[in-house]
Amino acid sequence: VYPPLLPMAPKKKPPGKKKEAKGDAAPSIGKKAAGAKKEKPAGTPKTNSLPMLGANDTTMKHAALEQQHEYATVIQQFGRFVAAVRQVSRKQQEIKAMKRAAHRAWVENIKQERKKEERRRKAEKEKEKKKQEERNLKQKFLEAAFEDDFKVVQKAVAAGISVDFQKENENSPLSEAAVGGAMQCVKFLIQNMADVNSKGQYGRTPIWRAAFGGHAEVITVLLKAGADPRITAQGEAPILNASGDAKQVLESWDESETDKLLVAYNKQREMLKQAEADKNNKTVNMLQKKISDAEKTDEAAQKVLCKARISLEQRITEYDLTVLDGKDELQETALSYVKNAEQELAEAKEKADLAREELLAAKGALRDEQENPAPQRPGIDVDYDDIIDVLWKDVHKKVRKSGKWPFVVDPTTKTQTFLRYRDIVYVNLLSSKQTESDALRRSIIGAVRYGKPLVFDMMDVDLVKEMRDKVNAVDPSCYNWLMTNTLITDEKFYQLVKPSDPAAYQGGGWDPGVIEAYRVIFLTSYGDPNEEFLNE
Repeated sequence: VYPPLLPMAPKKKPPGKKKEAKGDAAPSIGKKAAGAKKEKPAGTPKTNSLPMLGANDTTMKHAALEQQHEYATVIQQFGRFVAAVRQVSRKQQEIKAMKRAAHRAWVENIKQERKKEERRRKAEKEKEKKKQEERNLKQKFLEAAFEDDFKVVQKAVAAGISVDFQKENENSPLSEAAVGGAMQCVKFLIQNMADVNSKGQYGRTPIWRAAFGGHAEVITVLLKAGADPRITAQGEAPILNASGDAKQVLESWDESETDKLLVAYNKQREMLKQAEADKNNKTVNMLQKKISDAEKTDEAAQKVLCKARISLEQRITEYDLTVLDGKDELQETALSYVKNAEQELAEAKEKADLAREELLAAKGALRDEQENPAPQRPGIDVDYDDIIDVLWKDVHKKVRKSGKWPFVVDPTTKTQTFLRYRDIVYVNLLSSKQTESDALRRSIIGAVRYGKPLVFDMMDVDLVKEMRDKVNAVDPSCYNWLMTNTLITDEKFYQLVKPSDPAAYQGGGWDPGVIEAYRVIFLTSYGDPNEEFLNE
C-alpha cells in the first residue's frame, strides 16, 4: 500500500508591485472608504477562461509523482527489511531461549541424577558397612567363645547376634565354647537359650566336641541342659572320643535322665521358636506399615511432581505464544515464569526421588527380614544402538511373541527423542490437550486405522494410575482392551468410532494388512518405574 500523495507546494512569484483593480469595478462590500481599490488574489486569471498547462508543467508533475513513488518504494523496502530483521531476531531469541531452557533442564537433570546416584552409593556403602561390621562381630563372637572372652560374647549378644548363628557346615558359638572349655561362656549361652544339640561341621554336637577336648565340667553342664550324648557324628558317639574325667562323666550318666530333660528341652525350644516368630511377625508388621506409609508419601510426591511438570509445560507454551506474537514486553515476564516453574519442578522431582528411594528401602528391609531374595526386574537391557532392531523393527519377534507391549525405561530420554521423529501417534500423558477424552480416542483409532505405533510417554513421572483413568475415560474397558490387545483381536476399535469422525473411519472394513503394523509402546524416563505396571 503506497502512502498518500503529498500536495505540491505552489510556486512563489518574484516580488513586485501588486496590480490594482480597474476603476469601473464595483467596490467590495464591507469597505469603509468609497472608491477603495481591491487587490486581486494571487493566481486569479485575467479572463474567465481556465489556465492552460504547458508541456513543461505536465512533465514536472509526472517527475514529481515518479519521485514520490520511488520514495514510497524505498520506505516500504526499508519497512519490510526492518520487519524481517525483527522477525529473524525474535526467532533467534526464541531458539536461544529454547536452547537455554533445554540446557537448564539438562543440567538440572544431571544434578538430580548425580544426587540420586550419590544417595544410592551412600546407602549401599552404609548397608555394606553394617554387613561387614556384623560379619566381623560374628567372627569375633566365635573366637571369643572359644577363648572364653566373656565381655566380647556378651557384647555380641547385646548387639542382636543370635546365639545359634552358624554358617552352613560350620559350628555355633556354643560348640566353639564347648571345644575350648570356656565354662563361663557355655553357661551364658545356655542361659540365653542356645541349642545344646545343634550340629556343626561333620555333624558334631557341642557335647561331642567337649568330649573330644576332654572338658569334663563342660560335659556335665551340657548334660544337665539337655544335651543328648547318643547323637553320633560320622558314626561315632561322644564317649568314643572322650578320655579321663570326661569319659567317666559320660559313662556314669543315666540316659533316662536325658529323655526327661529332652521333654523340657523340646518344650522350651518350641516356646523359643514361637517367641521368635512373634517377634518376627511384629517386625514384619512394622515394616509393612512403614511400606504403606512410604507408598502414600510416594503417591503424594508423584502427584506434586505431575502438577509441577504440567505447570512447566503450560508456562513454556505461554512463552512460545509471546514470542510468536512478537510481544517483547511480555517475553521477560513469561520467561521468568518458566524459570520459576523449572525451579518448582526440580524441587518436586528431588522430593519424589527421595520418597521413591524410601519406599524401595522399606521394601528391601522387609525382604531382608523375611530373608527373601530381591526380585529380578523383568525385561532386558538394550543398547541404544540396537533400539531400532529390538523396539521398532522387532527383528527377532520377541515383542510379538511375548504377548505384551514394550515398556521402555530410558532415563537419558534418547529413546523419547528417537520415537518422536518417527511416524507414530504420540501421546504426552502430561499434556491436558492430548489426554482429553475425545483427543485420546482419536489418537487410538487413528493408530489402528493407519497402522501406526501408539506411544504413551509418561515423561519423568509415575503416571500409571493417571494413564489408566484417562484411557478408561474413553471407554470403561478401553485400558483392558489396550493391554490385552482385544482392541484388535475382537475388533473393539469399531466401538470407539463416532458418526462425527471423518469418512475414512466410517463403515468398517478396515484393512487388516495396515492394522497389523499397529502396536502400543509405553515410555518413561523415570529411573524407578512402577513395579506393578512392570509386571503387567
